[in-house]
Amino acid sequence: MKKTKSERPSKAERFLVTGGCGFIGAALCRLLREQGAEVVVLDDLSSGDPTRLPPDVKLIRGDICDRVAVDRALDGATGVFHLAAVASVELCARNPDATRRTNLHGTSALLDAAGDLPFVFTSSAAVYGEQVTLPIDEDATPAPMSSYATDKLGSEQHLQDAARERGARCVALRPFNIFGPGQAPRSPYTGVLTRFVESASSGLSLSVNGDGGQTRDFVHVNDVARALSGSMQVACKAERGYFAAINICSGQGISILELARLVNRLANSRAPISFGPERPGDIRHSTGDPTLAETAIGFRVEMPFEAGIAEMLAGRADRLAARQGAPG
Repeated sequence: MKKTKSERPSKAERFLVTGGCGFIGAALCRLLREQGAEVVVLDDLSSGDPTRLPPDVKLIRGDICDRVAVDRALDGATGVFHLAAVASVELCARNPDATRRTNLHGTSALLDAAGDLPFVFTSSAAVYGEQVTLPIDEDATPAPMSSYATDKLGSEQHLQDAARERGARCVALRPFNIFGPGQAPRSPYTGVLTRFVESASSGLSLSVNGDGGQTRDFVHVNDVARALSGSMQVACKAERGYFAAINICSGQGISILELARLVNRLANSRAPISFGPERPGDIRHSTGDPTLAETAIGFRVEMPFEAGIAEMLAGRADRLAARQGAPG
């Protein structure tokens, strides 16, 4: 019997993911496909790796400031995840004008092109800068200490303006330190934990900037992907004019020196720990408050920290074994 219109299956969700070939973007794409959504990725491949993507994800190579490429990528989309960025603080400091084109102006251009589509933006805990009160909640006054953080905060303002002025539905997530398998250890975008895993596994010195007393809050990349997906669900159901900025974090801080020792222990490594100069503008303490994430989008961290590090160590060992077993 022919189905009536109301009985027919609803059209699958179709999401645009900018920067989908990156570390976080690829994890999000895998999750969205597992959830049954169609995924289109817009990425200029300046740092992303297309082999990270599931095979049935459509990839459009292009710049988020190129309106033709953006309109093509938005065709048929039901929501936008915006992750494209130059994510290295050092690269942004060396070339702020060029990186601002992507990190700030690109967000504004994409927002305009997206129109009324629900919009989830990956901001950064870097917008907080150095805070006296820990853990940091979303009511803390932002105090960015780098051009990268300033552009992220400016992008959040564009989202808030779009919500207020034309009824857009937007969520800005502020992830703290993201970790997990899949980061290239020598990339300028790579975090300290990935570098420690690589060094401990190789028996090389784990290099600590300053005295190692800096504290950080780590959250697994798959947890971040879940937070992004949950935020989109909230944005899709929200009333027009909705905006929220939300921490994505564990609520637990660990010092960089303690982290180095923990990685060595989990790797059964006796790699030495060395100390170098402090990085200019380095934040001393950064631990987030996860309360709003749980109440607003139903998110809490699932990956235990030590289990996540063990996963990274095992992945590194598997890659090494695969290279050694490959024909020369």
